Amino acid sequence: MIKDQYKFKIAVIGEPNIGKSTLNKLCTRHFDIKTEKVHEKLYGVSFAVEVIKGVDIEITLIVWNFTGQNKYRSIQKWHLEGVSGVLLLFDLTNKESFEKLPNWLEVIGINIPNVPIILVGTKADKFQEKKVDDSEIEDFFNKFRLQGYSEVSFITGLNFEPTIKMLADAVFAFRTLDKKTFRELKINRHGNYPLILDESKTIETIASTIDEIINIISNEVNKEVNLIKSQVNSSNKSEINIEIEKIKNNIEKYDQKLEKLNNQIPISSSIFYNQLIEWKKIKDNMLNSLNRLID
Repeated sequence: MIKDQYKFKIAVIGEPNIGKSTLNKLCTRHFDIKTEKVHEKLYGVSFAVEVIKGVDIEITLIVWNFTGQNKYRSIQKWHLEGVSGVLLLFDLTNKESFEKLPNWLEVIGINIPNVPIILVGTKADKFQEKKVDDSEIEDFFNKFRLQGYSEVSFITGLNFEPTIKMLADAVFAFRTLDKKTFRELKINRHGNYPLILDESKTIETIASTIDEIINIISNEVNKEVNLIKSQVNSSNKSEINIEIEKIKNNIEKYDQKLEKLNNQIPISSSIFYNQLIEWKKIKDNMLNSLNRLID
């Protein structure tokens, strides 16, 4: 059976310094990226995201990142030509990035009116530092009748794929059914945590990110340990001990960061607990290896 295939161009828009470079790194991990070099030099990056594969339909989004623009007016009409939907970004920890959203909506309205817009609060991994009240988010969303709201972390991947799929659904409904939906936003939180769009996807994404972080740390420390081993015969003992203490301090800092990340995860799962236990074993092995160099 031949599937109906759709390709939609979407724009990622918002203030600078709200996570653009981290977004690009996240996408290299999660999606099949096809970078357009010319456009990358001009105003950002593009990447292809296959978001929906049903029995009789396949949707691919071509994502254009405009978050690096320093001035609203620097985005020209030809930049936005063919855009079918927008991810409108603000930093949850930066009130000014939220207050400037109306300026970005003006750019969108002038150049690409009548497209679905998903409002996205970034840096959800720093949710305890949140500076934008839920009531402000609700008022803005409802005033401008947007099509969805999400809180994402480009560090951990929290809510990113569900957000992309949310926009794909909205774009598909509007472009194929001529239906731009609106449902009044009322934020209901469970504690002081970001909203969760898809619990199973959230667990999968965060677990994958934690594994990646632990692998990076392990590789980095093992490199340093091997370097010291190679210098044992050519360096004096005091110098070796100083280097070993530096590595030990770094391991403890990594340990504290992982512990903090685990405490901030807005969802409980035995997977995260087991990952932390595994990390403790890796940490102990690294410290034992360093101690053997001192003996």
